[in-house]
Amino acid sequence: MFSFFYFLLPSILRLPFWLVSPFGFIIRHHVRSLKGLLIPEIERRIAALDSGDEREFALINALLTSKPKPMNARQIEQCAEELCFMTFEGVGPMTLLLMQLMYEIISKPAYLDDLRNEISTALQESGGWSDEALKLMPKLESFTRETLRLNGPAPCKFADKPPIASSPNANTTASNETQSQ
Repeated sequence: MFSFFYFLLPSILRLPFWLVSPFGFIIRHHVRSLKGLLIPEIERRIAALDSGDEREFALINALLTSKPKPMNARQIEQCAEELCFMTFEGVGPMTLLLMQLMYEIISKPAYLDDLRNEISTALQESGGWSDEALKLMPKLESFTRETLRLNGPAPCKFADKPPIASSPNANTTASNETQSQ
């Protein structure tokens, strides 16, 4: 809703709207809170990376390894802002994909038990969600690929099947048959 109003305004009014609107205040408040949580974690990860103890692969580590060392307080704050932006950008497509997968599995209940059993077995064998667990889920991978191939994620789905287009030959044949009778 905020972005709808924000982009309706002329560019000269956008900054005042951002500063005085309740939406802008709420967004700024949450970003400040999130940065308050992220900055200590970024500092911890920097120390772990510098000492060679950090082996976990995560978005935050990839971001930190691309930054020049040493980082001052302003650079760490910018890193937190970039991390927020990348996270919010990444959530959109994943949300659409998960919604599409849930829609597909609900509309095709025959696949539900097989997928549920495969996922449960793989998670038990691998001890939780991991790359190894995903390798043990070929049916889930196949279901996801087919869902994306046939019905890619989209914010709106208007019809399950496209309308059947009639060929010009079919109309001509039908009209010829009508004329001959």
